[in-house]
Amino acid sequence: PWNGGNNNDSSQRSISGKITAFDHQSILITSVWMTGKNQCCPAEVKGICYYSMQDVSLGQFLRDSCFNLSLKCQNQSCKKSVLDHSLSFIHNDGLINITVEQ
Repeated sequence: PWNGGNNNDSSQRSISGKITAFDHQSILITSVWMTGKNQCCPAEVKGICYYSMQDVSLGQFLRDSCFNLSLKCQNQSCKKSVLDHSLSFIHNDGLINITVEQ
């Protein structure tokens, strides 16, 4: 559902080039692991399609993406846990910073 179409019109997102109800049934979120004010590894874009097998509640998303203490940084020179980082989630103009403490 996140095809940009073949022309430069940003309002056309579906494969057919027409806006459909399905264009509003998913969300793209960018997540970044931060140490202090430095980005520790490249940003990761996550897509969630609502009402599908990949749809999750907010609580489950936070549990899996933030509160899972077995998560390790993907930066090969770091590999520290989520406890040693802050996580930033970005969607459109919104930004949420999360710091996990034990």
